[in-house]
Amino acid sequence: MRKSKSTFGLVICLLMVTVLVLSACGNNDSKGSDKAANNGAASDNTAGADKPKELAEIKQVLQWYAGPEFGGQYEADIKGYYEEAGLKVETQQGGASVSYIQLVASGKAEFGIAQGYEILQARENGIPLVGVAAIFQKSPQSLLFHSDMEFNDYSDLNGKTVIIQPGVAYWEYIKKKYNIKAKEVAYNGTLNAFLADKNAVQQGYATNEPFYAKKEGFDVNYKLNSDSGFNPYPDVIFTTEKYIEENPEIVKAFVQASMKGWESYNADPTAAHNKMKEENRDLDMDGAKYGWEIQTPLTVDGDAATNGIGYMTEARWTELYEAMKFVDLLKKDQDVTKAFTTEFLPAQ
Repeated sequence: MRKSKSTFGLVICLLMVTVLVLSACGNNDSKGSDKAANNGAASDNTAGADKPKELAEIKQVLQWYAGPEFGGQYEADIKGYYEEAGLKVETQQGGASVSYIQLVASGKAEFGIAQGYEILQARENGIPLVGVAAIFQKSPQSLLFHSDMEFNDYSDLNGKTVIIQPGVAYWEYIKKKYNIKAKEVAYNGTLNAFLADKNAVQQGYATNEPFYAKKEGFDVNYKLNSDSGFNPYPDVIFTTEKYIEENPEIVKAFVQASMKGWESYNADPTAAHNKMKEENRDLDMDGAKYGWEIQTPLTVDGDAATNGIGYMTEARWTELYEAMKFVDLLKKDQDVTKAFTTEFLPAQ
């Protein structure tokens, strides 16, 4: 099962790597860094730069093990889109022990995939990450519940057992906004406790856990966390301000090849699933197909319907920033326009 990173644990990790990152990011003056992160910041450098002149070797690190939520990245490699763009891309799987933010921040990987709120937390801690594409317009993160349970409004969670990772951002938001008093049990990455308790609710992904619960003979439903008002961009491709400033043509090539990969993967996931199975032997192929079916609309609806896969808006980032401030998971004021850029996405 895919496991959400603990927000509070993440902050501690970020503080530990701040010194390392400052070294990796160099001594660029703040005006130069801010300019690189802003929308339109690299327009002078990227004009006509469809791909690097020479093959560039880069590394991307995933949030979790190979699965449907990373299908477009694998598709771009399989179909040769990265190579056509002048890139040789190594993809590293994530997992519970993989610190993808630290790897990118320290320069050991050029690109990573993270939750939007993780990027804002990193920036608060002095780590100048920048989102360059949002794979999903709406997060598949959900609360799972047994189908015979009444869960129409978040107030229905009062008195329930909620199996959740302590401190995770969306749960802190839901608790405070809806004044929820529930019995919290620490999530351990399995469905066992949830399936054994008809009165329980558990964190999960709409693309994952419902399939496996049904496979075990249980009928479950889910409510997307975005319905609560906490609606971050999930699975955001990110890099650093320094890397954007020094390598805008590579950033553009990588982003556009990746988005091309997502268009192809959404049309037919077969090749990518076969490749991911080679790397992640635990990948259930039927489960992967289920995840693909559920997630595809989440990549192309909303703003992506008119602006293409990967698109992001200042309004959405501002909404997320305010939600994080609401639950005291961000303490400092931030200019969200420095946290993302749409400059490198394909023109529509």
